[in-house]
Formats: sequence, C-alpha cells, structure tokens
Amino acid sequence: MVCGSENSSMFRDYERLKGDMLQRPVIVYKVPAFLGSSTSDPFEIFVHMFLKEVVDIDQIQQLMTIVCALDMRWRHGGLTWDPDSYGGLNSLVMDASDMWIPQLTLWIGNKELVSFPLPDTMILNSSGYVQCGVLTYVSFRCYIDVQKFPFDKQRCHFGFIHQDTKLTLGLTIFHLTTSTDLGIGEKNDPYSIHGEWSLVNFTAGCNNLENWEEFSFFELTVKRQRLYYVIVVIFPLVLTSIMIPLVFLIPEKSGEKISYMVTIFTSTAIFLSYISNVMPKGLSSTPYLAILLTEVFIEGFCATLAALWVLTKYEDNCMMIKQKLERGSTEITRLTVCDDQGVTSDNKKMEVEKMAQETPKPSYNKSNDDSLTVTLYVQFNWSQPDLAWNASNYENLKVVLMDTNSLWKPLVYAIIGIGDSLEMDLPETLDLESQGNLMSRKQYQLTFRCKIDFKKYPFDTQQCLLGFHVMVNSGFGLDIRMQLFLERFTKLFKVGGEWGLDTIKTITVPAQGVIVRDYPALSFTLRRNHLYYVITIIFPLVLTSLMIPLVFLIPASTGEKISYLVAIFTSTAIFLNFICDVMPRGLYEVPYLAVLLIEVLAEGWFAMLASLVVVNRFHSEEKGYKSVKRNPSKSTSSIRKVQVCPAPDMASTAARDKENLADTDKNMFEAPTVLTASSRTNWSTINVSSTQLDHVFFILFSAVQIFFLLIIFCVLDWL
Repeated sequence: MVCGSENSSMFRDYERLKGDMLQRPVIVYKVPAFLGSSTSDPFEIFVHMFLKEVVDIDQIQQLMTIVCALDMRWRHGGLTWDPDSYGGLNSLVMDASDMWIPQLTLWIGNKELVSFPLPDTMILNSSGYVQCGVLTYVSFRCYIDVQKFPFDKQRCHFGFIHQDTKLTLGLTIFHLTTSTDLGIGEKNDPYSIHGEWSLVNFTAGCNNLENWEEFSFFELTVKRQRLYYVIVVIFPLVLTSIMIPLVFLIPEKSGEKISYMVTIFTSTAIFLSYISNVMPKGLSSTPYLAILLTEVFIEGFCATLAALWVLTKYEDNCMMIKQKLERGSTEITRLTVCDDQGVTSDNKKMEVEKMAQETPKPSYNKSNDDSLTVTLYVQFNWSQPDLAWNASNYENLKVVLMDTNSLWKPLVYAIIGIGDSLEMDLPETLDLESQGNLMSRKQYQLTFRCKIDFKKYPFDTQQCLLGFHVMVNSGFGLDIRMQLFLERFTKLFKVGGEWGLDTIKTITVPAQGVIVRDYPALSFTLRRNHLYYVITIIFPLVLTSLMIPLVFLIPASTGEKISYLVAIFTSTAIFLNFICDVMPRGLYEVPYLAVLLIEVLAEGWFAMLASLVVVNRFHSEEKGYKSVKRNPSKSTSSIRKVQVCPAPDMASTAARDKENLADTDKNMFEAPTVLTASSRTNWSTINVSSTQLDHVFFILFSAVQIFFLLIIFCVLDWL
C-alpha cells in the first residue's frame, strides 16, 4: 500500500514536471540552445559513436556503408530544474517535436543526402543536458586506393556539418585511437568482425572552415581480408604465369604448342573480365594486380612468338628432309649394311630400309549517358530590412532561428535541362540576423542534363553547365550573386571516382525558353580517369590485334592456323562482352575505342580468309607431292647400290664423314630435277607456295596494323 502511494506521488511529480517544461518559452518557441551561450563559452554538441560493423565498401561507386550507434548530447540552459521541487526526479522524457534539436547533415557523399536521423524522443536531466541515441546505417563517400589490392588498407572519413552558425561539434568515440587499444575481437568489444573488411583504427578530429564554425569528422582505417582474392585471382594468375614456359616442353611434332598458348591467352582474358568487376574505374595509380596481369599477357605474347619460331625451324628441317628424300622420287634398289667385320645384318638392313622409305607426315591437329549528378552544399543569403531589430533592446541578441514557412523566401530553381528546372527546397529553419540578413544552408544532390562527347572515350573531357534562377511569386526575376567555396573542400578531401574536376567557374548564360533574363551558372570541366580503361580494355585489345598477324608464322603443316584464329576470336568476344557494359549507349558519333574494336574484329575476319587461302594452297601442294611420289619409274635419279661399312680407323672415318657431309649439303641445295610432263601438269596451277603466301600476308597485316595504330593514337590525337 505504501509502495502504491509512492508510485502515485512519483507519477504526479513527473506529470507536473513535464507540464511545467512544456510551458517554458524555450519549449513553446523552440529556442535554440546556443542562444543562451556567451561568446566566451561556445555551445557544444558531443557525439559518441559505437562502431558495430563495416557492412560493405563499394569499390566501383566508392561508397562505404557501416552500422553504428550514435549517442548525442548537448546542454540547454533553459531546461534546468531543481530535483527537490519535483520529488527528486532527475530525468524526463520529451518528444523531439516539442523542442529544438540541432539539424545535422552527414558529410560527405551521403548516399541519400538527408539530415542525419534522430530518434522521436529525447532524455532531459535536471542539469539541462539533452541526450538521444540511435542505431543506424551510414553510407558515405570513401576514396579507394587499390594500388595494393587485395593487400590494401583503406582510410575513410565522414563527418557532420550543421546549419546553425553558433553551433560547435565536439566528437568523441567509444574506442581509443590506437589499434592495440581497440580490443578488436574481445568479448566486450561492440565491433563485429565478419565480412570482407576488418577494423584497424578509429579516430575523430575536426577542421576549421571559412564561413563554417567547425567541421568534425570520424576516420576509419580498415583492412581487406585477402584470402578470397589469393585463392580465386592471384594463385590462378601466378599458376598461369608458371605454366607459360611449359610450352617449350611440348614436342613440336605433337602440334599442340599454339593451341596450348591460345588456351592460356583465353583463360587470362576470363581473369581480366573478373578483375575488371572489382577494380574501381577512377584509378590514380596502377594496381600491383594489374601489373601481374599485364606481365602474364606480355609473357604469353613473347612465348607465342618463341613457339612460332621453334615451329618454323622444325618445319624447315622437316621440309629439307622431305625434299631430299622425294627429290626425283629417289628409288633405293639395294642396300647393304656391314658390321665391324664386314658381315651384313638383316635386322639392320630392314631398319634402315624402313627409315629411308618412310616419309614424314604432317600433323593436322552504366547511367544515363546525357546526365551528370553532383553533390553541392549551397548557402543562400538575402536581405529583408523590414525584419531588422536593435540588438541592444533584446539583451544583445543578434541572431534568431526562424521557421521557413513563416517568412517570405525566394523560389530558387536549378536549371537541369533545356526548358526544364527543379525547385531547390530551402531547409526548415533560417538564420535571421539583427541587420535583416537571412541565411540558409543545405546539401543537394542534383542530376542535370549535360551533353557528353564520347568521341575520345575514355580519354575525354566534358564541359557541363548548371544554371540557377530565382523567381518571386509576382513573376519578376531577381539577380543571383554566386560565390564558390570549392577550394577549401578539395584541400580536405581527395578527389576520387571516375571523374576528376579540372576547373569550375561562374558564367552568365543568355536568356532562353521560359527564362526571360540572363542567369548565372556553374561551368564544370571534368576529365575522365582513364587508367582503368587502359588496363582492362585498350591494352588487351592492342595486344590481341598484334597477335593476329602471328597466325601467318604458324606452319600450315601443324594444322593450328584456324584453331589459333578461332581462339583469338573467342577472346575478343569476351572483351566485347565487357566493353558493352562500359561503352555508353547514347552515341552521336563513333568513339575511337569502337574504331579500335571494329579494327580488331575486321582484322581477325580478314586473317581468317587469308589463312583459309594458305591452308588450301598447302593441301594443293600436298596433293602434288603425293602425285609425284606415286610415279617412281619416271624419276631422273636412282640409287642402285648403297653399302654402309665401318671405317678401319678413326682418322679415315672423320675425313670420309667430312667429305660425305659436304656432298650431302651440295646435293640438298642444288636445283631440283626437271619433272616429267605428267608431273608438270599437276603443278602448273601453283605459282606461289603456301610458305610464300604466309610471308606476304604477315608483312601485309603487320604493316596495316602498325599504320592503323599510329593513326588512331597519334594522328587522331586520341590520347
């Protein structure tokens, strides 16, 4: 019974305290807390962050998403009370809509560009402190440095800006600033370790900015879990690099050298397609992984050249033996082999006859293309003298916070296209100074039309305009004076992403359409970061183009010409699948990159036709050789007797071997004997050999290729 009486008394005290608080002027008029602070004692807001998890880092869009718990606290001098007057109550829960709360905006690059979410209720204590907490997802821009990918560490930061000129943020964090003090992985640590990233360090800081009292930020240092990339990317690439020299262990007569190298090249192209999906487009330095990939490409290219040289030498040796054995369809009628004692061995005779009569056989084995999205932090200033007051009459109060809906405000439009504009909503509150000057600040994400010229894509620069126009309700236009504060932000933050800002300036645009007066505009000059495209598109395409003429260095007898070109075409198709994802669709003229792609495809097609001509000519030659071999009786030379006996001593053997070798070389390179009439009939239609065709086509395709690359890179000034 006593307990119930105490509870009733506590409820009455709580209800009375809340009623008194709601009747206070600071609550009724939502007076900002900083208006009661003196200049020597600045108003502060303390933000405590509990980092829970790094959810994701989007390397393409360069955004980091985290889960964090924020505890925000500030002191309002008009919200104090004596606990003894209210039954010892030290705290009170108030609705956030009943009182003034600071308007904080997440900076920079918030994905949704909204004010930071705060809870619906606030906790007040008798000392005047207001406290609230929230658990939320936070997405912010993070410059990704992938030079050491996937063994990289990323340092990202985000912070808060405010619209109140008298407000100062003081940031504190739950963890200490050193990685050893973080206690990551301990039972009591709130940070959750799973996913791709682990936390290394977490700190807080602030910077002073012109026209802003203070910019406060949190900084995170995270480390990538690299085991996944070692297994699926690095290890296969290293293994591929090690496998390339093994091509020289493949016997030449197997006919598998070129197909082996082409398979390696196709596999590397597939790896490139995967790597390009995880590599950000705005590269400022060459990643080490890209260097490894380039090394594999170059090693494969050089190994292909070496394999072609080996095959050519092997084919030359085979042809020399073939010509010697088939010159005039040489007929061996008698062969005698003697051992050391001059005794003939039937087994040796049969073996030598088989070798002499055997003829070597050849082996035939994305976004709207015309739009630009920017993030702007805009400050509006205008003057209304009728709202001025004498600050000395109001305890030297020089600034008040006014509701936007209670005042006249200009209608500001951003011109986002020809004849199209978007109203820029002002924030809910405005700062009104005693001189009648009004000011508001807000962050905007604007998407506007910008005609993009893709002719030199990806080495292109773009110029875009974003205009501003002010209209009053009566329909008369007003002038705008714009001032840029871009430089101080670029000093604080690195420029990341696919685009880099070259210049930005204000210009005056003549009136057009429904806008009857000249209006000011921001002129952007943007330059695309092209390193990503050079690594993933241009270099592989140029290398593929250079590999196509090498098909004419492959001997036709290997049967590898067509399979080589088919594999090259397959690799180009893989590149085309990737290029379709990065090539803009709204094209007004043919980009140089498309010209390079078309050239590679056309070169491969013509090389296929030329290779078919060479292969058909080679088979015609083979038929001619066989027709000559089937008529041994019409040969002009015949070996009637061959006797092979060992020499009695080494000196005479060496002298005779030297003499025989000279005779053999002379006979091999002497002019071939004249064929019979029937034989000449089979060869009369063959004027150029397949080997000569290969040489002609190789020189022709190589010259055209070099000429084309010089034109597109030098004459057309693509770079």
